[in-house]
Amino acid sequence: MGKRCVAFGCGNTHKLGFSLHEFPKSPRRRRVWEKYVGRRRANWIAGASPYLCSAHFSAGQFLGSPLECRFGYIKRAQLKSTAFPDVSDAKLSSAAAGSAGGTPVSSARRTDSAVQKLNKRRIIAELLEDPTEQMDSGVHVGVQTEPSVKTQATQVTPVGVDVGVQCSLLCPEQTIDTDDMQEEEEEEEEEEEEEEEEYFPTEEEWQEAESEDEDMGWEVPVPDNIPPPQEERKYIVFESCLLQLFTICSMCFSSEVKLNLETVGSFLQVSQLCTMCHHMRTWGSQPFVRNTPAGNLLMSAAILFAGAIPRQALNVFQHLKCQSVSIRTFFRHQQMYLQSSIRHVWQTKQEQLLNTAQQPLILGGDGRADSPGHSAKYGAYTMMDLRTSRILTIHLVQSNEVAGGSNNMEKEGLVRAVTFLGTRNLQISLIVTDRHLQVAKWIRENMPATRHLYDIWHIAKGIRKKLTALAREKDCAIISGWIQSVINHLYWAATSTRDGPGELVAAKWSSLDNHLHNIHDGHGELFPRCHHGPLGRRQWLQPNTKASVKLGAIVNKACLVRDIKKLSPKYQTSALEGFHSLVNHFAPKWASFSYWGMLTRLYLAVLHHNENCGRPQLQTREGDKVHKLRYKKFKTTCTVQDVHQDCTFDYVTELMLETVRRCEVGEEPYEAEAPPTLSSAFQRPDKAVAVAAHRTRFGLDLN
Repeated sequence: MGKRCVAFGCGNTHKLGFSLHEFPKSPRRRRVWEKYVGRRRANWIAGASPYLCSAHFSAGQFLGSPLECRFGYIKRAQLKSTAFPDVSDAKLSSAAAGSAGGTPVSSARRTDSAVQKLNKRRIIAELLEDPTEQMDSGVHVGVQTEPSVKTQATQVTPVGVDVGVQCSLLCPEQTIDTDDMQEEEEEEEEEEEEEEEEYFPTEEEWQEAESEDEDMGWEVPVPDNIPPPQEERKYIVFESCLLQLFTICSMCFSSEVKLNLETVGSFLQVSQLCTMCHHMRTWGSQPFVRNTPAGNLLMSAAILFAGAIPRQALNVFQHLKCQSVSIRTFFRHQQMYLQSSIRHVWQTKQEQLLNTAQQPLILGGDGRADSPGHSAKYGAYTMMDLRTSRILTIHLVQSNEVAGGSNNMEKEGLVRAVTFLGTRNLQISLIVTDRHLQVAKWIRENMPATRHLYDIWHIAKGIRKKLTALAREKDCAIISGWIQSVINHLYWAATSTRDGPGELVAAKWSSLDNHLHNIHDGHGELFPRCHHGPLGRRQWLQPNTKASVKLGAIVNKACLVRDIKKLSPKYQTSALEGFHSLVNHFAPKWASFSYWGMLTRLYLAVLHHNENCGRPQLQTREGDKVHKLRYKKFKTTCTVQDVHQDCTFDYVTELMLETVRRCEVGEEPYEAEAPPTLSSAFQRPDKAVAVAAHRTRFGLDLN
């Protein structure tokens, strides 16, 4: 047995022109439908899959309009997620065909009187309307453009902008007696007054049913105000699916149409010409920001703001066969809008940080070269507020800006950072850096009122490297078992002497030599004995052996003991090291960038770090903090790492907004002088001469 409507006296099916709708699965909404049917069927029990036909729902309960289904725009009437049967269930004639919205054409008693009268008046108004007038069909029509050049993945400027409209249907010549229609409508109103009272759910039933819509999918309402292009959602649409929307003429509904497709980067323009009525319309896939397709501009912005390499990102679209901007268009957008937007947003946020910074400042400073070795092109020096772990300033130095090459870039970056903070009248009470000799000398000579301390991790890294190399030598394998203990002792010596003098830190460190030989007292006046308790059996070092002598030479080296006196007991630069790892994402060392390209990517890394450096650690439902284990390929042990909340990207929203604003107003890009490139110091040879020389290098005829 086929599907039928379960309403009393109905029994409509698909063959009669009605659409059947299954009862909702939500218990609350299902009770509303069952109560509607049970008013006339007292002992009715719903089966596994009961249905109601479209005749029991008014036009307002459907997605779309009845005309859309009647003219073939939609294949099947679909109820809204909050729909409920609201049409009187008086005896219905199963021979009458239902409309798309569930309103039969031949029977006025199948729908409520108010909806039917409104539908009749609207249809009469449409028929009497002047065919030359334009009607808003409710269909979103894109911007109509006429590019002067047809191109692929290239940004061009359209000649003009026009707005496409949906034309009203041309009515055939016919005579309509409006007086007869009005008399018929009055008679129908008199008959409907005698019908039974129509059913509507109570307010409580309506609220309960409206709160659950899991059985009807999801519905996106058409917004009254279109959001800005950077906030709109975008979709990947296949060409075959898109062209299905242009197979029928919107004027005469003929399928004899010709289509012409033109692309400008990711922008698509479809021109449709009907061969029957010669109606032509043009549709655009994107809005415009001034004279630029919004999708092209936002695609370039998204690539840069995500820290992606443009050629790799565009290759993704190319492999997907998805229209995208060209690499040339990306660099033009970057120069005109993107780099200026990044600089503006960073300066705005930097101003807020400097105005709210607690004085005197406690800073951590460190430099990063763009490539390993002694031939780096760029050096970036970062100053971080160690109280908040937020970066206050960052400066980029090119190697040809300083005498002596890349080895002097770190000191120059420090000088620029301190000078910048000085112009803002910010006082620095403490600065923590690594053991860079030029940096230490400059701070000692030019910042006498500032206390300079060293980061423990940098010194521990150097000691570990030397001890690991010593353990590989002959007769020194015993050292490998003591390396981690030596590093732990260094951290303990510094952190256990927070307010004490540096000489006490050095005395604790010097006691290590005796401790490794199982001697735990008589170290000296400042630190006479070890603080640990009784120890078990260990593999102690033996005096006057090769391992003992060479280990003592490393831990008691004069320059190391001198620097250990200046170890920072509290503030460290570990957050700066984490920031350097983040920079590798936005500006990887294997990629080459221009001066402003590198600087703006550094600004992006700073914006991301400052927004996400204070993320709280995740917790379980029981309130325990979440951790994870990390294994490194060169270690047999694991490290414990805290798990924080996911990163946020609010700064990207600000960057997008600033980019669109600059494009809308046509603001000129920020222009500033960049240092000359490294290759500018060399004389450029003639290309033809260079090619000829290259070809003749192996030009011997060996045959």
